[in-house]
Amino acid sequence: IPNIIGWLAISFANDSSFLYMGRLLEGFGVGVISYTVPVYIAEISPQSTRGALGSVNQLSITLGIFLAYVLGMFVPWRLLAVLGTLPCTLLIPGLFFIPESPRWLAKMNLMDDFETSLQVLRGFETDITAEVNDIKRAVESANKKATVRFQELNQKKYRTPLLIGTG
Repeated sequence: IPNIIGWLAISFANDSSFLYMGRLLEGFGVGVISYTVPVYIAEISPQSTRGALGSVNQLSITLGIFLAYVLGMFVPWRLLAVLGTLPCTLLIPGLFFIPESPRWLAKMNLMDDFETSLQVLRGFETDITAEVNDIKRAVESANKKATVRFQELNQKKYRTPLLIGTG
């Protein structure tokens, strides 16, 4: 939705403030998508195909950018911005049909939902027992790890790398 609003703000801009607002919304939307999509793909995909599916995501992004550049040679920029809403608009209905991430459900301790979601993703004829046990072990291991408090990041040994990484 931020992407759609951003593209429409860019397309129908009367002054630079709408262009800035559109770019801000686009940046926010792309930032959220750039984080959530690879995480979701990694969480729902079987270990054997995880890398390939992550690569398909990156390839799709690259092809989309290429297509935008090619279309930009033939289409006015306002129309190109309207066309930018199409992928977002087409993907919104799909959000209502994607299953929850089994790993997230396991992390939230919703074990019945976790197994149901995994079974839906793998197919009802697939034996998911081994993968269920692997995910349960991974979640238990992650829950045992100590959490880092914000005050701990202010230690001198972390300050420089944190500033460099943030910069």
